[in-house]
Amino acid sequence: MKTKKPLSKLTAWTLTLALLLALCVIPGGISQIAYAQEPAIEPVPITPVMPINPFEDVFGTDWFIDAVIYVYANELMTGTSTDPMLFSPRSTLTRSMVVTVLYRHEGSPDMSGAANPFTDVADGRWYTEAVKWAAANGIVGGHGDGRYAPNDDITREQMMTILHNYSKWKGIDVSVGEDTNILSYEDAFDISQYAIPAIQWACGAGIMGGDDNYLYPGEGATRAEFAAILMRFMQWAQQEE
Repeated sequence: MKTKKPLSKLTAWTLTLALLLALCVIPGGISQIAYAQEPAIEPVPITPVMPINPFEDVFGTDWFIDAVIYVYANELMTGTSTDPMLFSPRSTLTRSMVVTVLYRHEGSPDMSGAANPFTDVADGRWYTEAVKWAAANGIVGGHGDGRYAPNDDITREQMMTILHNYSKWKGIDVSVGEDTNILSYEDAFDISQYAIPAIQWACGAGIMGGDDNYLYPGEGATRAEFAAILMRFMQWAQQEE
C-alpha cells in the first residue's frame, strides 16, 4: 500500500488561497473577487468638506437637498432653528434675508459710518447693516419713496435684480444675457421694465429657468428655491471671476 505524501507548503498555501477566494461572497449570492479600485473623483466645492444633511425637515428625496447642503456648507444660509435643526425650506423669503446672505458672504463689513437711506429700516435690527451695505454699493435702491420694505416677501424678479447688481458690483461680466430671448416665455410681458436686464442675464447664465414655460417674475420664492438659485449663482460666479 502506498503511503500518502504530506502536502508541500506551496500546495497548502495554494489551497488556502483558493478557499478564501471561494468565500468572497457579496450580498445577493454572487461570488466574485473584490479588487481595490481608485476612488471616484468628485467635484470640489468651495469648502473642502461637505457635511451630511443636518436638517430634520430636509429629506433625501427632496429636489432641493443638494442645494440646501451646499448653501449650509458654504455658510451662505443657516437654519431657522437649532433645536430641532430646521431649514424651513418652504418658508417664504423676505427682501432683508437676501441682502443679509450677500452681506455675510462679503464678511459683514463695518457699516457704522454709513448713512441709512430708508425710513422703514430701523437701527439695531438683524438686517440693518446688510441693507445699508447693499444700498451704499448700489445693490438695492428700495421702492423709490424712501422705503425698503425689509419684511416684504421678495419676488423672483427682485431677487434676480439684486443678484445682477451684486455681480456688477463685484466686477463680474454680466453680458451673457444681453442676447437672451425671454419672449418665448408665456409671462414675459409681466416682467417689470427695471428687471428685464436682470431676468435676461439670469436666464442666459442658467441661474433662473422657467417652469412649464413660465418665469413667474412677480411670484415670491421659498428658502429652498433661493438655495437652488444661490448655488447656481455661486457656481456661475466662480467660473466668471
